[in-house]
Amino acid sequence: MRIAFFGGTFDPPHLGHTRLAGEVLRRGLTDQVLFVPAWSPPHKPGRTITPFEERMEMLELAVAGKPGFAVSDIEQRLALAPSIPSGCWPHSTANAPATRSS
Repeated sequence: MRIAFFGGTFDPPHLGHTRLAGEVLRRGLTDQVLFVPAWSPPHKPGRTITPFEERMEMLELAVAGKPGFAVSDIEQRLALAPSIPSGCWPHSTANAPATRSS
C-alpha cells in the first residue's frame, strides 16, 4: 500500500486540506492519505495553537467518511518538539494500529 504522509498544524483543518488529499487519491498517486497533526509546529514559535487533542478531533471530523483518508496521533505519542515529519516516519509503520481510518 502506498501512503502519502500529510503533516501540518491543521489549526483548523479546512476544505483546502481535504481537497488536496482527495486530488492526490483521485490521480492514483497514493492508496491512502495519512493526516498527521504536528505535536509542536516548528514554524509557529510563540503562537497560541489549539491543543493537540482538539486538533485531532477536528481533523477526524473533517475526514470522516472519506475513503482513503486516515488520521494518526504518532507525533503526540513520540512527543517530538519541534515536530519534524522525518522524525516520526520511521516509527509510523510500527505504530499503525494507532492510525484511525475513515
